Parts: sequence; C-alpha cells; structure tokens
Amino acid sequence: MNLSLSELRRRGVLGAVTAYAVVAAGGLQLADIVVHGMDLPPWTMRALIWIAALGLLATAVISWFFDLTRRGFVLTQAPPRSPRQISPGPATPAPATAPPQAALEKGATLANGRYRIERELGAGGMGRVLAAMDTRLGRRVAIKVVTGAHEPERVRRFEQEARMAGSLEHPNVLAVYDLGEEDGVPFLVTELLEGHTLRTVLAKGPLPPAQAHNLGLQLARGLAAAHGRGVVHRDLKPENVFVTEDGRLKILDFGLAKLVTPAEGDSALTVSGAIFGTPGYLSPEQARGEKAGPPSDVFSAGAILYEMLSGRRAFRGRSLIEAGHATLTAQPDPLPVSAPQGLAAVVSRALEKEPSRRFADGAGMARALESLGQGAPVAAAPRRRSTRSVLALATVAILAAFCSGVIVQRRSSRQRRAELERRTGLPPQPVVPGVSPIPPVPKPPVFDEKQFKQQLGEHLRAVLRQPEASLGVITGARAVANAGRPKQAEDMLRAQADRNPGDIRSHLELYALLRRSGRAEQAKNEAARYVRELDDEDWPAPLVRVYAGQESEDAALKTAGEADEDEKPSQLCQAYYYLALLRATGGDRAGARSLFQKALEQATRDVEAKFAAEELRALDRR
Repeated sequence: MNLSLSELRRRGVLGAVTAYAVVAAGGLQLADIVVHGMDLPPWTMRALIWIAALGLLATAVISWFFDLTRRGFVLTQAPPRSPRQISPGPATPAPATAPPQAALEKGATLANGRYRIERELGAGGMGRVLAAMDTRLGRRVAIKVVTGAHEPERVRRFEQEARMAGSLEHPNVLAVYDLGEEDGVPFLVTELLEGHTLRTVLAKGPLPPAQAHNLGLQLARGLAAAHGRGVVHRDLKPENVFVTEDGRLKILDFGLAKLVTPAEGDSALTVSGAIFGTPGYLSPEQARGEKAGPPSDVFSAGAILYEMLSGRRAFRGRSLIEAGHATLTAQPDPLPVSAPQGLAAVVSRALEKEPSRRFADGAGMARALESLGQGAPVAAAPRRRSTRSVLALATVAILAAFCSGVIVQRRSSRQRRAELERRTGLPPQPVVPGVSPIPPVPKPPVFDEKQFKQQLGEHLRAVLRQPEASLGVITGARAVANAGRPKQAEDMLRAQADRNPGDIRSHLELYALLRRSGRAEQAKNEAARYVRELDDEDWPAPLVRVYAGQESEDAALKTAGEADEDEKPSQLCQAYYYLALLRATGGDRAGARSLFQKALEQATRDVEAKFAAEELRALDRR
C-alpha cells in the first residue's frame, strides 16, 4: 500500500483529517459549555475526548478507501500504473480488437488498446455513445461510434461534427479529445459528463427564474464561442443541451452544424431549400428552407429559454409542418408573471420573426443576459496547495484539537470543585503558590426585552436617516420597480420620505416613479406640496420645483452650474439625471437620451451616473 504524501493528498485524507480536527476542536469547546451547564458527571468530557480521537482515526481510514460524492460513498479509484510499475516479462501479443459495430462490449478496446470500453450510455440515429477509460492518461471519457459506416453521407456528417466541435474550446461546449478510426469505422472521443440533458430536467416542470437565467446565460456564451469561430449549430434543442450535476451547461451534437463561410476545399453537406432542425425549435428562416446563420441559433436559444421559464414549448405542433407553420405565423403565449420583466424582454427579442430584429449572435444575447445581473457562476480553478502546507495545517489542527480537549477537561474540573465548595459552604481551597485561584462566576445581567427593542428601534431609525441609507433605499426601490413591483417600490420610497423629510432625492425618485406609472398629475401635486416645506437654498430643491411645474429646466441647470467647483460636477450630474427622467416619463426619448449622456459625462462616481447608464441601456432595449 502506497502511503506517500502525494497519495494521501490524492485520496483526500489530509483534507478530511484537517476538516475533522477543526470541527472537533470547536465541538469540544461547545461540549464543555453543555457539560458544565447540565451538571453532568466529570467523566463525560474524558469520554468525549476519546470519542473525538477515535473519530479522527475513523475519518482517516474512511477517506483512504472512499470518496464522498453526491451519490454517496464510492470506492476511491487507484491511480493508473506507470510503465515503470509494470513488472517486466515476456512479450505477449496484443488481444485482437473486434470491429466496433460487432463487439463493442465491456472490455473491448479501441485505438490499439488505448480506450477500454466500460458500458454503453445510449444510442441514436447517428451512432452509439459508450463510456470508456483512457488507459494512457487514466481518465474516463465518452466515445461516439458512427453507425451505418458504409453510408458516405452519414460518415461525412460524423466527421463534420468532429471538426466543428473540435475547433471550439469553451466551458459551455462539449470538449473533444480525439478522433480515430477502427476497422474503417470512425469514432469520436469527448469528455464524459455526469448529469442529465435539459429535456430530462424540464420533465419536472418550469425552472426557477434564477436557474433559467443562469442556464440561458451559459447557453448564450457557448453559442458566442461557436459563432465567433463561424460555426452555426442549426439544431439546438433541450436534447442537445446537457446540465452537469454541478450546474454547468454543455452544448452537444454539432452533427447539423455548418460554417458560415466554408473554408476553401470544404464541401457543403446541405441542399439548398432543405429543412434541417427540430419541430418547435427551428427558426422561421429554417422553416422556409433558407440559409441559417447565427440569428437562427439565437431563435432556438430563445425557444429553449422560453420553455425553461414556462414549462411548455413556444411553438407546438405534432409534425415538422405544423410546428414550422406555428413558428412562421403564431406568437408564443405570454410568459408566467413569475418571469422577471428583463428576462422576458430578452426572450421576446430572441423570438422575433425577422432575423434582423433578433440579437445578431450568441455574444449579443449573452451581453443582454449579463446586463440583468445574476450571472452564471464560472467554475473556479481548484486551488492547489503544496503537500507540506497541507500536512502542516493538518498537524496544527490535530494538536489544537487535543490540546483544546485537555484544557477543557482541566478547566471543567476546577470549576466543578469551586461550584461544589460554594454549594456546600466548605472553606475555599488554599492558595497554592504559582496557581491562580478561580474567580467567582458573575451572575448574568437581567435581559430587558422591552428596553432592547426600544434601543434597537432608535438605532435603526438613526441609521436610516443617514445619506448612505437613503441611497440604499433608492437603489433597492429601483431594483424592485424593475422587477415588476412598482407598488412595493413606491411604499419603500414613501417610508423613507416619512422617516427623513429632508431627503429630497427620495422624493424626486418617488415623483419619477409616479410619472412612469401614468400618474403625472399626482406627482406634480405632491411635488407642489413638498416645495412649501423646502428651503430655497437647499440642493436639489430647484429640481423639485421643476417637477412641480414652478421652475424651468434651464433655471435648475443654472443653479447647479453656480455651485462650488468641488460640488459643481455632482450637482450637474444630479440635475441632468432627474431632468432626463422627467423627459423620459413624458415621452421625449431623444431629449432624455441626451440628458442621460450628459449626466454620465459629469461625475461617474455619483450614484445618479450609474442610474443614468441603466436608463440608457433600458432605452436601447425598447
């Protein structure tokens, strides 16, 4: 048995022991409090220390033989043997390799014994997919073997898939490792994925909006990588999208893919006017038999994202003709109200009938989804620690755990003796030189719940009156309004205005929200009432007078421009932003766009500049 440090690290023993030692140290500290509080026998702590020690040994043994996965405990796989570990002996002839079509069963090999078949994963119209072990690199892979090897068209499509997928290197595209041939039959070696196709995931119903957004963004990023290399998939559907157990998305099956601009010497594998794709997911131009470019993949991705949010297909039909007719003439049903407004807008644009009105390619769709926030998590590269550092950390953690147990036991014994003397009335212990007496345990203060709630309320009100809290409330209200809940956003702004009447910016955001909701007259009347409470010298009081119809925009801009040099950029940024909001809610989109751009030019550190950038993006999407 190899007990080297590298093997301990590979099997996860050092990490498991370190984690157990840290948890055990904290557990013993907590156990000391519980044992003392419940007045348990003195031997209780000694028993817990022994149990912790035995648990450490059990953790080391279990982590050596087993790995903890989402499917439970599985045996740790031994490392592949290197050539120097193979004992020399007489040369033996290599076993005869059976033709892939006839005997690709468990134990069969491909590529002169490099790939050893383990089991079959599935079969389809183009070929069989097998799980295998790459004996040279010691990793498990998937092998796709083409069926109907004597059909030239099928073999050419299979080789095209290999070239297309092999030219792409992206986390959201299935990685291709090798392309080979066995007895005249080509095979493709790819990474082996653990998880389910998106079709299996959708069988359980619609996905939460956050998960749908995450997967949609990963799908768009994978398409962006393909489109960047001039590759169009042309057959995107849930069956060709795979979701791994850790939530990563992979695009599969480039069997119908094509190059937007074929390289010289490449022969086209499509026929003019032929319809390729899957009913319900092909684009209108595919349904008409026209050329399919990157916008066609965007349409299919929009249909998939629609199905993730609603749990049903966007264009239904029992045949290619029916689904194609629905794609050409029908509009999908509205998405559920639970779908965020911004995400619904991305789906609506991706499903436009005219290619020119969709996103130009996957990169454009990815940027639109990224602007909504909640981006898809990028798998971070595993942090590699040196063997010495891991061993040192494990040693320190183990020593800390046992030292903590000994200290806890001794302190518990001293406290018990002192408590016994207090209860029995016996004289205190004599003072031994060099040993500090145990101080008496003070009585805990009486908890006054009413006083605590009063102090907490005063503290929260003081915090909410600060300018930073005002900006936090405004930012939160904007996010709530953009999520389709203007009433909740209005309540947030009114509550902030009531708590801090001098917070003019919260009032301005409230008036803009009322105007956006179609209540311009109410906003004007409320602004007029608020003007009577303001000091004319306060900024941005002139902007409130503009919203009340009592002052012109030029006058407000002039006041902002007369501020000190330090305050002038910030006040101009605020003035341009709130005047742009006024124009945007009044229907003047061109004027609003110009003022939003001027707000960005003045002071990029102001929160209004960030809001102006968001409003400009919203104007571009409308």
